[in-house]
Amino acid sequence: RSVELPSAETLLQDGELVLESSLSWKQGRTFNRVKTYYHKPAGPGRPNTWFCRVSEHQREEVSFEQLWEKLGKDKVLKEKEYIPEVKKVTHIKYISDSQSIWSMYYTFPPPLSPRVFTVLQVVHLNDSNPNERTGIIISIPVDVSSPEDKNLAELEERGKREVCCVEHIKEMAGDIIEWRMATCGDPGGFIPRFVVEKTMAMRIAEDVPNFLSWLHGGSKDEGSELKCHPNN
Repeated sequence: RSVELPSAETLLQDGELVLESSLSWKQGRTFNRVKTYYHKPAGPGRPNTWFCRVSEHQREEVSFEQLWEKLGKDKVLKEKEYIPEVKKVTHIKYISDSQSIWSMYYTFPPPLSPRVFTVLQVVHLNDSNPNERTGIIISIPVDVSSPEDKNLAELEERGKREVCCVEHIKEMAGDIIEWRMATCGDPGGFIPRFVVEKTMAMRIAEDVPNFLSWLHGGSKDEGSELKCHPNN
């Protein structure tokens, strides 16, 4: 049986719920200007922790148009350029201008082995108000291992893992752009979950300076040095 995908409308609604929920998550550490938050859902089996990063940017630093051009259009291809761990990206299936299935091959320092994340990505731009535009990018894990999807599965690397991500950019008063990202996933392997979670906030925060350095002409390794500042 071929993979059944949720509708874009359903995913956008769920993504908005995650973003709204993230406003009340516990605040973690701040890395330069990138604030982090986390939420540990209640439930049996110790559900995975959600992590969120939030950064605000003046238009002179990065505009809404620049962010949406890089995040809202073939985002995964752009991530390979500024996230050092992403070594390979494969476009598994085109569904529509706003939906595609992608596979990303990550490598990490030992003892972690490489990981593969295959996701359905949905994007939506709301520009009905030209002064308060918002954009959302949602990624959810998708299984293409069924016999009917054999041709898709052959495009994947081995070592598949799961991750969910909701990314949101919006124009705010004073020519400020907010960039918010919430993520939850299972990296798998033999590394204890608490070890992975301990470094998650810093790892997702690093994406912001890496992106800005890449956007303004630097390499994807130049922006990765972050200093941790305790919350006041």
